[in-house]
Amino acid sequence: MERRIIQWNERYSIGIESLDEQHKQLLTLCNNLYINGHKQDEFARDFFRQCVSVLVNFVQFHIFEEEQLLVRTGYPEYHSHKAEHSKAIALFSRHLAYLGTEDDVWIKESIPDLQRYIINHITVNDRDFAAYVHALNHPRYTRETRIPTELFLG
Repeated sequence: MERRIIQWNERYSIGIESLDEQHKQLLTLCNNLYINGHKQDEFARDFFRQCVSVLVNFVQFHIFEEEQLLVRTGYPEYHSHKAEHSKAIALFSRHLAYLGTEDDVWIKESIPDLQRYIINHITVNDRDFAAYVHALNHPRYTRETRIPTELFLG
């Protein structure tokens, strides 16, 4: 059986520490689902179901946090970025609708689909937002520039 594990790679980093950490966590949660979903023992299956619940809650938290940052920074593409988040919620909802009835199918089809969405969102939408934020704080944006989490508190 082919494993679909996506390891965090620095090329996914957008230079906003709080969001990078959340993105790492999203990938870790998807990886845990994939690994434990293939195991047949009851403990792994229970852990799999708990991971699904944690993933759903974490996605909601992440979207809320990210949208707060979009608002705080006055991001001009806020509405289109928020629309992408709505697509993510719809995607997760669609996949979760048949979880439990055909777990093996869900693992083979849904997890890779969710992983692709997360990576695409990070490398396109979030990268555009990060470039905007970096440009606000640094006339010449560079990938090496790290925006501390503290900038967004408050």
